[in-house]
Amino acid sequence: MVSGAIKRYGVHFEDNFREQDNFTPEVTHQVAPEVTKIISILEGDINTKDGISMSRKQIQLALGLKDEKHFREAYLKPALAGGFVEMTIPDKPNSRLQKYRLTPKGVQLHLCLLI
Repeated sequence: MVSGAIKRYGVHFEDNFREQDNFTPEVTHQVAPEVTKIISILEGDINTKDGISMSRKQIQLALGLKDEKHFREAYLKPALAGGFVEMTIPDKPNSRLQKYRLTPKGVQLHLCLLI
């Protein structure tokens, strides 16, 4: 069910069942802490269609990280691979105008983290 790339970047999904009067399936998300940090930075206004978008540098500064390579490998790539964050210009990943925003999956995870 989960691709090797997503497993490698620390995003895992498990199906858990809670026993009550009947069995209710619950999906729990175990996400790397770095991914949840990016999601909290990009949360924006969940009521808008697009939310907010930020450049790599803006996100990195908001997280207080200095090393670009560490940020890219430990934070950005896992969030992209997990489908929680998307590029605003996916056809040009190296564009100087590139920004990142939450996907609907990222918004759902953010709402789950608030509970």
